[in-house]
Amino acid sequence: MLNKTDKNTPKITPKITERTSSKTGKISYQVRIRRTGYPSLIKSFKSKAEAESWLRTQETNLLDGKPLLTSQKERYTFTVAIQEYEKYKGYLSKTEEYRLALIKKDLGELAIINLTAQRLASYLKHLSTREVPRPHNKKKDHPLHSQQKRTYTPSSIRKIYFTIKKIYEWHSGFRDYPVNNIFRVVPAPVDDGERSRRLEKGEEERILEAMKLLYVNQEEMKTLFLVSLETGMRLGEQLKITWQEVDFKNRAIRIHKDKTKTKQYREVPMTTICMALLKEHLKTKNKDDDRVFWQWKNSHALYARFKVVLKNAKIINYRWHDNRHEAISRMFERTDLRDIEIAKISGHTNMTTLSRYANLRSHNLALRMW
Repeated sequence: MLNKTDKNTPKITPKITERTSSKTGKISYQVRIRRTGYPSLIKSFKSKAEAESWLRTQETNLLDGKPLLTSQKERYTFTVAIQEYEKYKGYLSKTEEYRLALIKKDLGELAIINLTAQRLASYLKHLSTREVPRPHNKKKDHPLHSQQKRTYTPSSIRKIYFTIKKIYEWHSGFRDYPVNNIFRVVPAPVDDGERSRRLEKGEEERILEAMKLLYVNQEEMKTLFLVSLETGMRLGEQLKITWQEVDFKNRAIRIHKDKTKTKQYREVPMTTICMALLKEHLKTKNKDDDRVFWQWKNSHALYARFKVVLKNAKIINYRWHDNRHEAISRMFERTDLRDIEIAKISGHTNMTTLSRYANLRSHNLALRMW
């Protein structure tokens, strides 16, 4: 029991009471912990041994300065935590909404404090063999997609892992209750399957030619496509930038931190090709929507059109985001920019991510040796 003579020890009054049910006659043991300035902590157990064990745990938490785990906090499930997180954040991206919905469906009834390292590891392993459900609004597979069973990729599982970690840590801090650091025991899954798809000879021309078959926004999509290859910007960033953020005088696109994935402000220098493209595109400026590429409401609308373009161009296994990899690869191949300078342009916060581009400059390194 707590040493109440210690001045630094919280003043509490623990008590275990034996209770007999008037209806069933069964005996239970109620633990009540009173602490000055805080509500009482009450919990019942079937055996005295369980009651004493739980009481010792709470006393240890008090001595360590940890908050008491009330019965209410023990009932905080992942569903409750996610709902409070969504309300607190206000706005979520489509991908985050999807991952939170998945976690709510799979772990929703589980109390946050009952997520153990073993449960987490088992869940992640289960995802690696589980078939990805078809979206509710999707009637049939795209003809360019494989008809084989689709399972969660290492990259997807890694993102789900970090979403669980975020909810786990955010809600325990938000509601002030102790949790174990299980994420030290179960490290993040390794994603060693980074995409390295680049445009092959003639594919860029075929894509541009296929865009002519679109019913609307043919030239606008060409511009968007070519600008992505010149800047390496993410599609979400491209669709959010406004004309006020395009500085033709200083040849830079200034991206506000609220519009970037990393939440960090950055400036993307424009090549002469990019400058010419955007100056021509300025003719399409919309007085009611200051976005540069206002023709698409969001990335999902663009992806749907781009799939049609790829089908008409007879190009497989290519995604819009591969434009970013192609653009960064070209920066390493065609310029003398240092890695840190390219990272500032691309928005990479982890320099190790750029290490896979190092082989693109092996010939340059040789020329610089004595």
